[in-house]
Amino acid sequence: MPPRKSRRLARLPPEDTGEGRSKHTRARKSNRQPSEQRLSVVLTEPESPETLPNVIDAARKRVKRYKKGKRPHDQYVVACLNACLDWFPGDGPDPSLAKDIVTAGNDKKLWEVFHNVLTGVLYPMMAESRKPPVTASPHEANAEVITETLLLRSEVQESEFRKELLRRDGYRCCVTRWLEQKKWIDSGRPNEPHDFLEATNILPFSFAYWAGSQDTKEAYDPGEVLLRCFPALLNCRSRTRTTNSPSNGMMLLIPLHMAVGSFHMAFVKTDERNVYDIKTYPDITTTPLFFLPSNRKVTFECAKGEDIPLPDPAYLDCHYRVAEILHASGLAEYIERKIQDWEDLKQSGETDGALRPDGSTDITRILNTALWTAVAG
Repeated sequence: MPPRKSRRLARLPPEDTGEGRSKHTRARKSNRQPSEQRLSVVLTEPESPETLPNVIDAARKRVKRYKKGKRPHDQYVVACLNACLDWFPGDGPDPSLAKDIVTAGNDKKLWEVFHNVLTGVLYPMMAESRKPPVTASPHEANAEVITETLLLRSEVQESEFRKELLRRDGYRCCVTRWLEQKKWIDSGRPNEPHDFLEATNILPFSFAYWAGSQDTKEAYDPGEVLLRCFPALLNCRSRTRTTNSPSNGMMLLIPLHMAVGSFHMAFVKTDERNVYDIKTYPDITTTPLFFLPSNRKVTFECAKGEDIPLPDPAYLDCHYRVAEILHASGLAEYIERKIQDWEDLKQSGETDGALRPDGSTDITRILNTALWTAVAG
């Protein structure tokens, strides 16, 4: 049975049960524990495959009728929902988003569907995938300091996750095949390209943790929303050995790691097993482009003698579809700007945990920036 949808995560008011609800539904609600009564199944029962095209078509017509109001981020509602209908998997057992759209009785309800996707999938995906560079401008810092910092980070990152990825990927970047810096030194500095590598999560760790968890008691709301949108991730539970499995990662050069984390680059499945097209998006920075192969393809393979799971197609497909939705809707740039606003605010010292004695703290700015998902603008 698909997991229940949390309205608490979506910041939505409890649903009105109405007199038209069946006795079975009312009985089921009355038997819930107090903590469960705060949860409500927004999404309806699974639709048969025969009627799926009709549901999608009806959802598109409903989105087209949406009228902007004064709701937060209203300008993105139509573009985002249309992009979701285009890119959320349509071959799953539950066309959840389309059903939500069709059953939205008014524009406020339809906005709530959008807001649920924004706060439950798109924003946390981008926010948790980002990893700030060691320095904002390497050219402005001493090269020796940068090198020492990178080496220290590399040592700190020697987790089991990173170690497994290094072994599986042969201590090389999956895309460029450049040798990892420490391995290059340990190997006697051979005459071949080498650089610092990052252990890159395909999906943010917290999302992958939920998808891979066997204990539903540990499930939490973002994972529920994600699995509703990407039901194929349910299959990852049977394949995932640990909460941070190597099937959710790859070794990449730092510029490529940043491009994947910001959803400026994604991997698109081809007809060949474990071969993917590398897709880039307009806002990708210049540096990663220098490292991409001329054919824009990558083959994921296990190093000789290793038996470690390769990147899972379900994770890669989810990352790719989220990237498409973000860029097709215009939300990639918008969310990036909001995240950067918060980073700038922290750098300015406005969020150091105390109000300024002289009363100059801009509380409105802090609240608007921190709670932007609930504020218009």
